Amino acid sequence: MTIPKGVQAFPRTEYLRRLSAVKAEMEGRDVDVLLVLDASNITYLSGYTTPSGYVPQ
Repeated sequence: MTIPKGVQAFPRTEYLRRLSAVKAEMEGRDVDVLLVLDASNITYLSGYTTPSGYVPQ
């Protein structure tokens, strides 16, 4: 089964930049795991949005 591609919130290069920045910050703080729960942070890191009552500020 092929998963269809959706609309990208930002280019892949921007995703990789954000991922690299988060990984560098985690390494600098000696953090092994990052649990992201806030919808605005999930959207920022992944571009993924979900229908909900949440409105980013």
